[in-house]
Amino acid sequence: MSATKQTYTVTPNWTNTQLANIFKDAFIDAGLMVDWFDSFQSGGVQNRILEIAYDNTKAYGKTYYWFKFSTDVIALNIATGWNSTTHLPIGTQYLDYYDTTTDQNNFYWSMGILGTGGTSVTVDLLRYTSVLDANQTWFVVRTGASNYRCFNIVNPNTALQTWINLDRGYYGGYHNVVATTSGNQGRLYWGNGPLLRREVIKGSGLVGATSWDAYLSASTNDGSIGYAGIGNQTDNYGNFNSDSNWIFLPIGFSSTNPGYPGDSNPVFHSMAYSPYITDPLSPDFGITFHYASNSFNLEDTFVVDPGIEEWEVLSFANNSSIGTSASPLFLARVVGGDPT
Repeated sequence: MSATKQTYTVTPNWTNTQLANIFKDAFIDAGLMVDWFDSFQSGGVQNRILEIAYDNTKAYGKTYYWFKFSTDVIALNIATGWNSTTHLPIGTQYLDYYDTTTDQNNFYWSMGILGTGGTSVTVDLLRYTSVLDANQTWFVVRTGASNYRCFNIVNPNTALQTWINLDRGYYGGYHNVVATTSGNQGRLYWGNGPLLRREVIKGSGLVGATSWDAYLSASTNDGSIGYAGIGNQTDNYGNFNSDSNWIFLPIGFSSTNPGYPGDSNPVFHSMAYSPYITDPLSPDFGITFHYASNSFNLEDTFVVDPGIEEWEVLSFANNSSIGTSASPLFLARVVGGDPT
């Protein structure tokens, strides 16, 4: 089955409230919430709180995703508790929240820079929800072909690994797709969003840190699981010899291995994208490493079999060479049945 796609848009000259509302509609349609846990304006910033209850029975079983919408940025912060009367996070600074600023977009994880264009640019939020696993949705927020972010927030109905103890810390279930290239390689991994010291898995690495740079670094530099594909540049072994942290996937080139009658770069799906949840990537989402084109863009169609198996690009990185180098694509299936 194909993933369900819906586009939510604000056009010039939109307001901050209208911008916040497309996220509201998309999150409701994805089954992440029935409404914001808290919603308020502070200065020129619209603040919205998404509460995700990963386990109501635990001390830190709820995670609060704190969105700030303004004319120049869509910002995201995290808190382990939230007071909807005072409109402020609960707990201890650095452990449970980074700061309490509500009227400025400082100290944040960027969901999409709107830049100097402000309200004069069109903002799209694309929602792709799996029909094979209704709990899995991937979003793309964009203000242009190269200014975008592909992300998901783990649904509260998704089971966490049993060894995650939410009586000791919270779980940060935000992931964003990162596609890159290096030499003849294509690489794709899922990174983390904002973290705090109370984060049960990686938070301890922030002990003593009070600088936002440290918290941002802890978020951006940690890919949970990463995949890579190798092109067929001549004698390029040294390019990937040290990359033991990547899981290499089998794309085949007949010039390298005559066992392939033609060059092959299949769409891979159903693999793990986070070691902290039990569900893999749904079969109607996938990744490939394409070698015959390096001009992909968002919403381009990747055709495996016309009218039977077609996918749409949600994230990409175009390698510099055609034919010899792999360009990574993160895809949602838009035509065809169950790829399993």
